[in-house]
Amino acid sequence: MEETNPTPADSQSINSMDTLLTSFENLHVNSLGFRVNNHGFPSQSPAPSPSNYGSALWPSCFQDTLWSASTLQSPFTGGYHPSLNAFGAYPNHHSLTAMNAAVHKYDFEPTLQLVQDKSIIQLALTLDGCQLLQNLLLSNDVSWVDIIFEGVIGYIFRLMADQFGHQVFGNLVQFCDEYQLQIMVENLTAYPDAFIEISLDRYGSPSVKRLIKLLQKSPLVTDLVNTLCTGFYDLMIHRTGSHVILYCLDTLDTEDNKPFYEAAMSNSLKLATHQNGCLSLNNFITLVKGHYRNHFLEWVSKEAVCLSKDPFGNFVVQHVLDLHHPHFTRKICYRLQDHYAKISMLKGGSHVVEKCLKTSHRDCAVVEFINSDQLVQVSKDQFGNYVIQTALKETKCVKSPLYERLARKLRSNSEALQRGHGKNVLSLIHALQMNSSSF
Repeated sequence: MEETNPTPADSQSINSMDTLLTSFENLHVNSLGFRVNNHGFPSQSPAPSPSNYGSALWPSCFQDTLWSASTLQSPFTGGYHPSLNAFGAYPNHHSLTAMNAAVHKYDFEPTLQLVQDKSIIQLALTLDGCQLLQNLLLSNDVSWVDIIFEGVIGYIFRLMADQFGHQVFGNLVQFCDEYQLQIMVENLTAYPDAFIEISLDRYGSPSVKRLIKLLQKSPLVTDLVNTLCTGFYDLMIHRTGSHVILYCLDTLDTEDNKPFYEAAMSNSLKLATHQNGCLSLNNFITLVKGHYRNHFLEWVSKEAVCLSKDPFGNFVVQHVLDLHHPHFTRKICYRLQDHYAKISMLKGGSHVVEKCLKTSHRDCAVVEFINSDQLVQVSKDQFGNYVIQTALKETKCVKSPLYERLARKLRSNSEALQRGHGKNVLSLIHALQMNSSSF
């Protein structure tokens, strides 16, 4: 089977984590009976010879499937992790294929000698190797869980963010016992920067979400949530990272999500005025549960003027209006009074005003247009003309007396409106008048 080459984005993401992970990978974990050796082999170490992996390591059915240094591909062209050249040789493709077949064919009794801990991480980060480890995990033998856990715990960040390793991680956590999960969470939360980094990664993000789902009823999830909050803003403005936060909101209960609510309120203005952050904040508001949601809606209502004028913040105001919450819709419409004319001539703000005109509180805006000396300017504006057209349509639809007042004032300025976008407004008034005459 042909190996898949890493994309430039994958290599960049992996390389950016190498600095963060250096100290972690040299740890000796000596708790709860699990042993992890120091794997910081120098890059000039000779590749292991096949003789080192004879019958003492492999069962008889595997004695012909030896590791071969000659089959080691370039770490940059063979689909392997860029830093794995320090580990020496990889198993060749035919060896791993045979091993995978043997797992199914012989259903052999696993032994501690089958895979040494220094080679487990190598297996996990290759296509055929990760398939072998997954098969062993699915063999319903708890000893394999212990062996694989011991072999990868010192490389947990690298495992979670690898294109093949994250598959092993996903299966491993399903079989880990409470103590192993505790060790895993302690190791992850001990390095907040690295944990945030993998949460931004295309492969690391699903790994984090899988762990959160597994621990959603466990006290351990609190540690994960608190660690994610240390990089809350960076996660929320990142397309992949924001999915981790939103997944927590959708999966965990209100009390577990409380740190996220507090972090969001502290960063609300920065998020609302960020190109990606405004979209993440909208999704966040949708998923917020309990009385915390009203806190966000109250904040948006209070800052409606500032947000409506912002090229990204206006999307947040539009989103709250789309929720059709009577109390906060009214607050926004009244909050925008004395600002409707100016906001109508902004690209994003014009959409906010149009949404206000489609609510039962439209009169706030229409009265301001009628009394404003900027009505002609708004009608001739490339964005404002659509707002005035919406005002005419909505007031006409509900048979409001404000329609005639607005149309009369616009007709009185017909000469000025003959040029530019104002012609669209006059054409609409004529069309609406013709429709009324036909009935």
